Amino acid sequence: MVSSSYSARLTPARLTPARVSVTRSWGRRPCQARRGGNGVLSGSSSQPLLSSSSSSSSSSSSISVSGVQRCSVITGQVPFGANHTTRSGRVRTTCTKSNHSLQDRRIRGGGGRAGCRRKFKDSICAASSSSSSSSPSSSPSNTTLAERLRSFVNAQFLPIGLVVGLITGLVYPPLGAAAAKLGVPKMATCGIFLVSGLLLRLDDVKRAASARGAFLYAVFSTLVISPALFAPLAMQLPGLDSAGLRAGLAVFCCVPTTLSSCVALANAAGANSALALALVVTTNTLGVATMPFWIATHLGGAFGAEATAAGLPYVSILKSLALTVLVPLGVGVAIRESGGEDSAIKRLIEKFRKPLGLLSHCFLISVPWTAVSTNSSLFYTVSFVSLVLTAAYAAALHLGMFQLNSIASQVLRLGGTSDAVEAARIRRAVVLVTSQKTLPVSVAVLGAISTANPSAAATCALCVLPCVLWHLLQIVIDSVIVSRWVSEDKARQVSAAPASS
Repeated sequence: MVSSSYSARLTPARLTPARVSVTRSWGRRPCQARRGGNGVLSGSSSQPLLSSSSSSSSSSSSISVSGVQRCSVITGQVPFGANHTTRSGRVRTTCTKSNHSLQDRRIRGGGGRAGCRRKFKDSICAASSSSSSSSPSSSPSNTTLAERLRSFVNAQFLPIGLVVGLITGLVYPPLGAAAAKLGVPKMATCGIFLVSGLLLRLDDVKRAASARGAFLYAVFSTLVISPALFAPLAMQLPGLDSAGLRAGLAVFCCVPTTLSSCVALANAAGANSALALALVVTTNTLGVATMPFWIATHLGGAFGAEATAAGLPYVSILKSLALTVLVPLGVGVAIRESGGEDSAIKRLIEKFRKPLGLLSHCFLISVPWTAVSTNSSLFYTVSFVSLVLTAAYAAALHLGMFQLNSIASQVLRLGGTSDAVEAARIRRAVVLVTSQKTLPVSVAVLGAISTANPSAAATCALCVLPCVLWHLLQIVIDSVIVSRWVSEDKARQVSAAPASS
């Protein structure tokens, strides 16, 4: 009878994942196993070596078992409490955290007593639990198509939802129009600010209060720089069928920042959401006073200067702002802070922070969906070329604002230089707020102008189309940028993890 002998060296767990390298030589010794003082495990079997092997993997580690009739040899990373079967019998592997021991007992498939039992104490358990990154089951090549698709949808949930909302609004507008009649846009805006209040941390409020330079620049850029630079440029754009399309783009340059989307995107991007909320309230309040001046200056010829200066519903705009922004925001903050510093409510909110963010995205998706559904007929009143040009101009103007404010925030070092991470959060909030414009306020302004000057009603109706296009495109573009920011942040965290360890 020819027998096999083997030896295995165990590598310390803190250096590399636990592995057993096996060498075999032929001899005629009984089955034995021992561990020497130098970390070498050796043994032999009196039965011929079989080529059978079995593999198993878990979420954190994997094990590969190759066996002989009397002795089994373990190679790889060992999970806790794993059972494996080879052609020669079953191998029971037990790994406990208390004593970091691994017991490997082979039970013969045929008659006779158990052939071999090995017990050795080592740090295999720690190595197996810390080596999930090298496990075949966790490698990207072994991920299924469904897992990759799920990961992509989670990362790009907002832009995918916006595109689906646009297509749904154009293909079947009655559904979105009915939702708009039920008040879904207002309820969605209230929901966004309620979620923002729930997720608002007081530390962010304190940091936002200290970022005075960033706050003042954002207000000035939204209410002065954007109308002064981009509204005249919009009125000179060539290739459009009607002056109403250019006027709509110019009106959108003069309105304040979005009521909901910039806050939702700021939360998704990890920006300072408290600063974004403060800027939303401030710019929309002061914008009521600045919009008539800029519209009369740049668009007086299109609507009539006397109508644009006198027809804005100041009281209704402020009332809508208070009901849809301030009240739900205050309710959310009150719920979060009702239980004290370390309350169960806060822990529950932080536990479900990601689902709440997805809920805020759903609220945001419903706003442009209902807007496109309600105004879908306007998309068929202009030629296809003018429609494409209007969309291209809207995207270009938005990207121009985004790039201008991004460069300015870096040149002016908004957020300070003492804390690079917090400065980046403040700059992201500033760029998102100053680059976006609000659709509800622009529609309210155009409705007020149409009421004050009935002869401009047709022009005002056509102006809604570029406003809707711009509103949709700015959210899609910024959501893609935010997704890229989040991916870059995750990549930096992964690359910084080995260095810190």
